[in-house]
Amino acid sequence: SPEGLAEQSTNALNCSKTSSVQEKLICGSDELFSLHSRLKVSFEEAIRTVSNIEVLKTSQLDWQKNKRDACLDVLCLQQSYISRIDEVNAAK
Repeated sequence: SPEGLAEQSTNALNCSKTSSVQEKLICGSDELFSLHSRLKVSFEEAIRTVSNIEVLKTSQLDWQKNKRDACLDVLCLQQSYISRIDEVNAAK
């Protein structure tokens, strides 16, 4: 379901079961793993406070598919996560 997918994109990663290039990069970098965790917290806080949860979930899926998953290196992922954390925090 779209709801489950949005939550999946902000779940804690199971680094023993990574499959994508992005997940492997995140699990291999303390900074990226920290950014992933920060986004998870921001998303969970935003879900509790935004007026339209579906818009937030849809935008999270769009970000993961079209921005995060387009990254093939650590710098791109760092920039993508920082930008998304700012977007989610602005939505709260």
